[in-house]
Amino acid sequence: MEAEKNRLIQLLEIETSPKERKAAQKKLTTLEKQMKELAKYDEVIHHLADQQIELDLDDGVVVNYAKLQPVLAKI
Repeated sequence: MEAEKNRLIQLLEIETSPKERKAAQKKLTTLEKQMKELAKYDEVIHHLADQQIELDLDDGVVVNYAKLQPVLAKI
């Protein structure tokens, strides 16, 4: 993703048509939003991994799901 971001920035720096510039800027904006979202998610996952939560299949889905609640969709 970082390489794509750098490529889009370089594309914006060189002389391109307005249409190409607009498309590159739109892609860059979307990519930056995705990178921020992934960074936040990575922090949450890292925090859970540090806790070394043990999951027991015998506990069932609801119990194990609750242990990982911050990173999973609601059921």
